[in-house]
Amino acid sequence: MTTRGPWGSIFAWLLALPACSEKGSDSGSGGSAGTLNTNGGGAPIGGTSSGGAPSSTTGGNGPTGGANSKGGSPNSPVAGSSASGGVAPAGGTTGGGVGSGGKAEGGGGSTAGSSAEGGSGGSNGGAPAVTGKPAEKALSELAQILQEHSVAALDGEGYVIGGYAANQITDQVQAYDPSTDRWRQVAKFPAPLNHGNAGTVNGKIYVAGFYITGMSGATTQTFAYDAKADSWTEVEPMPSGTERAASCVAVDGNYLYVIGGAHMGMSRDTVTRYDAAADSWETLPKFPERREHCAAGAIRGTIYVAGGRVDGIAGVEPKTYAYDPEAGSWSEKAPIDPARGGVAGAVLAGRLLIFGGEGNDDAPSGVFPQIDAYDPVTDSWELLGTMAVPRHGYGAAVIDDRVYLLGGATRQGGGAANESSVFYFE
Repeated sequence: MTTRGPWGSIFAWLLALPACSEKGSDSGSGGSAGTLNTNGGGAPIGGTSSGGAPSSTTGGNGPTGGANSKGGSPNSPVAGSSASGGVAPAGGTTGGGVGSGGKAEGGGGSTAGSSAEGGSGGSNGGAPAVTGKPAEKALSELAQILQEHSVAALDGEGYVIGGYAANQITDQVQAYDPSTDRWRQVAKFPAPLNHGNAGTVNGKIYVAGFYITGMSGATTQTFAYDAKADSWTEVEPMPSGTERAASCVAVDGNYLYVIGGAHMGMSRDTVTRYDAAADSWETLPKFPERREHCAAGAIRGTIYVAGGRVDGIAGVEPKTYAYDPEAGSWSEKAPIDPARGGVAGAVLAGRLLIFGGEGNDDAPSGVFPQIDAYDPVTDSWELLGTMAVPRHGYGAAVIDDRVYLLGGATRQGGGAANESSVFYFE
């Protein structure tokens, strides 16, 4: 059992990280978006990149004066329009991103969400607004290549927490400011980590469980980040025996849900819920199957879980489930197709969006480009398009009705990169 207080032997890190094996593999959350074209040919979401004004919403164009942000070739996969993001749902706000999010409080605007490595969403109020054309734009690159990190949104910024590259785990935390398209370093996490379970609750980022020894040994330890103090504080750990990483994370009100995950190379069906106001945990009914590297999100009081896998990259699971907190029970919903693990997820306009992932036998990279949206009203999935740079092993953060997809890997297993992009509806 891991206890609060001195870390002791926890700092004896195992940094020898193999490229994803079938047990305890290193895939993570999914990738970001482009539309009906895959990487390399034609335009992604937003149309072609053949000139024009950077803010054009028809015919798409390069983000920097009509060429492209990546070398100026007319077929740059990151070109596209720069129209403003989607509209928040009527009667409420669009909360959450992968890993967590803000609970809708009604009215206009949107609360910043967040995203754990395994992918989770936030809460959403009111009925979904009519969305426009899906679009994506490239952002400034991370200061270092990185994968299997956690992503969260707080106070209008996206945070990248831990992760690794070149078999080296990091304790670095970077914050991205969408208003300036710039990154900055903030307070380090208390120790190196990867596959952390992160979410934002009541103005703080929480990381509840993470890998501390390579990609096998997980912990119950939980830490909270206060942006005003720029510091991490250890809070109540998860219940004894529930240590895990690469979980699905969702936030609803004061509650942080940690669903499934993995420990010592085995997926788990454990579900725990943290009450941030009381600094206490409770164990909830088990997930219907063992699951990790999945996405979750809260929509109008119900927790939805999609994507993910069991015990390794090849063990993808297609089933979608919903948890009713009042009834304390799980129910099966429409499956996602294609099934994949290592996805990123976000709640936007009343739907759970799933970005990319790995386990794609039809692509040399092994990474999926699809962006799919689950609508709980119709219990159905819709393909929104494809990502410009397919990725896994990262997360998403929702800020002002836009989904920020930060970092990730471009090859199944390994392949850490520094790509980042933003997905939105014009």
